[in-house]
Amino acid sequence: MNTPGGDKWINKFGGVSPAGEVSLPFMVVLDADAKRLIDSRRATDRNSKDKNIGFPSEPAEVDWFLRMLKQGAPNLTDEESRQISIMLQQASG
Repeated sequence: MNTPGGDKWINKFGGVSPAGEVSLPFMVVLDADAKRLIDSRRATDRNSKDKNIGFPSEPAEVDWFLRMLKQGAPNLTDEESRQISIMLQQASG
């Protein structure tokens, strides 16, 4: 939100809840035409609203983040995914 124009982008790609709440960091993966492929909001269960994963630290959040990466980088290998998962787990303590 401190980046000039960031508020427009976060609104455009759905990073603001209907109540006007912004959960940061909000991440979005775009295709070559700047269309949203996937973002950092994931449904926690069938009956809940999407929840932003922020910095992925819980296993389900890391899984969602890896799913996001696969959308934007389909050639990401299983080994690269595993290394990213390990680094996120270490960073979150």
